[in-house]
Amino acid sequence: MTLKDMRIQKGLTASYVAMKLGISHRHFSRIEAGEGYLTDDRIETLSKLYKTKKSEIKKVVIENGRSN
Repeated sequence: MTLKDMRIQKGLTASYVAMKLGISHRHFSRIEAGEGYLTDDRIETLSKLYKTKKSEIKKVVIENGRSN
C-alpha cells in the first residue's frame, strides 16, 4: 500500500489533497513518489482526509522508503 493507493481508495484527487495540505499539486505528487517528506501536521491532515490513524500513514511512508 502506498500513499497514492490510500488516496485513490478514498476517491480523492491529488489536487484536492494538495489543496487541503496547503501545497502545490506537484509537491504532493513528489511526496507520493517518495521524493518529499511529510511534516507531522501534514500527516495529521492526511489521517483525517483518509480516515485512518496517523500511525498508519507513518507506516506506509516508512514502508515505501521515506521516513520523516
